[in-house]
This record gives sequence, structure tokens and C-alpha cells, in this order.
Amino acid sequence: MAAANSPYPLLTPRPLWTEQDPAEWRRAAQPVIAEITGRVGGQHGSAAGTGLSGQMHGSVFLDSSGEGEVVRPALLWNDPRTAAQSARNLCPVGRHLYPQTARVMHWLSALARR
Repeated sequence: MAAANSPYPLLTPRPLWTEQDPAEWRRAAQPVIAEITGRVGGQHGSAAGTGLSGQMHGSVFLDSSGEGEVVRPALLWNDPRTAAQSARNLCPVGRHLYPQTARVMHWLSALARR
């Protein structure tokens, strides 16, 4: 078993705002994958599995070109900027989803940020 990590920055352009650049996730993952591959021998079949962990419930906004280019830093789960919009979205969506999922939706939910 092998483990490695690589930091990436948390952006806080204003108080309480939290963002990360998705390109930084890739930049951080690449050397970690290379390091782990080197530790386990780098031979096909020498690793039984790989796991990556970084952030959760972030909203990554993509362009409409069909290429899926990121248009701005991702809003992280604890960024309150969309609280008012999320509250408006939650009423109709939450009432529909709760009976199926038993999950209470709140403004931190990425689904509410659509």
C-alpha cells in the first residue's frame, strides 16, 4: 500500500467565499499518481486500486461550447453566495426528491445551485 498527497490552494476572493480552480486539482493529482505508480513498481497490474480525494459538493461551471471548458473557479460546498437562489430552488425540488431519497436538501447542496 502506498499513499501520497499534493496541496492545492483555497481561494477566498472575499470574506466567506471559498473557491478552487479545477485545473489545480489536476495539477495536484498528476505528480501524486506518478509517485504512487513509481512506488508500486509501475508495472501493469501491480496496483489493485487507486483512490483520489479532494473536495466535495463543489459546483464546477462549464461553457456551452460542447468542449466542457471550465469558465470560473469552482464554488465549494461551504460558499454561501447561492443561499438565496438555493432556497428558491429547494422548495419544489426538495419536496419531489425527499420521498425518494429521504435526504433533506439545504443551500449547501450542489443540486440546489443549478
